Amino acid sequence: MGKKVDKRFILTDDSINSYGFRVLTSGINLDRFRKNPILLWMHLRDEGSPEWCDYKPIGHWEDIVYDEKAGTLSAVPYFDLTDDLSKQICAKVEEGTINATSIGFRIIETSEDKQYLLPGQTRATVTKSEIMECSLVDIPANANAVRLYDSKGKVNLSISDALLETIPLLKNNTPMKLKSTWLAILAFLGIAKEKAEETELSAEQLESINGEMASLKDQLAAKETEITNLKTQHQSELSNRDSQIQTLTTEKNNLESQVNTLTTEKTNLESQVTALKGAPAGGSAISPKNDPDHQELSDIERLEKQLEEGKLTYSQFAEQAKKLGF
Repeated sequence: MGKKVDKRFILTDDSINSYGFRVLTSGINLDRFRKNPILLWMHLRDEGSPEWCDYKPIGHWEDIVYDEKAGTLSAVPYFDLTDDLSKQICAKVEEGTINATSIGFRIIETSEDKQYLLPGQTRATVTKSEIMECSLVDIPANANAVRLYDSKGKVNLSISDALLETIPLLKNNTPMKLKSTWLAILAFLGIAKEKAEETELSAEQLESINGEMASLKDQLAAKETEITNLKTQHQSELSNRDSQIQTLTTEKNNLESQVNTLTTEKTNLESQVTALKGAPAGGSAISPKNDPDHQELSDIERLEKQLEEGKLTYSQFAEQAKKLGF
């Protein structure tokens, strides 16, 4: 009778392993593994070769879960307890001695595209793969804890040889030392000039820094454009204000001129009134009696004048003249 240990293991995730590459969980084909979720110890099994051993599977995996958001593949181990190895590993898992797993997989596709690379990665990313089995291991991602399988399901004995053939090293991703003459980069990173030669950065990190600096440069250019626009706007507003002030000044001057003119006219009128009221030099004052235009008329002359001015009709004139004795 086997035993299911109530402990969930992360079989794999999207992180970088000790060989410098990573396996995208989203690109793993689980069809074969779900049908036959073999649980091995350290990827060891009977390969029919003296280089290997007669190890058999020690159980299988249950409750296999792919978490797309977390980028993890997890499962719970079930031990068949049919041999000493299965019993020993089950006991060590229950005691917490063994806590790591490693997948044995077949590579279908790799990529060196930057969208799949992480800082510190030295080899291409496995974007598509197929899980053949998953093992419990003592130390994950060491020479005995990662296995690559070929298209026929045969295991590659040497992980390093298989990696060189199937997962190439990334180009231009070897560590690079800073130079003391790179003052802008040193200042940006906050590294002292004398420590430049001791500091190593990968080409990808430098490219990332360059991208950040380019972004800052673009932001600076945008701010300069904004400042220029504000200056132009304020200059236009100042020009409008100056024009308004000049118009108001002209109106003020015109009003002052009109006031001066009216004041002069008032003064002249006052002088004329004063002159009319007083006697002219060397003469007598003019009165209605001695003014030729205002001499008194006789009664008949007054009637004649009214007749001429149309103020009397002939019949009225004759009637009034008759009364005066004419």
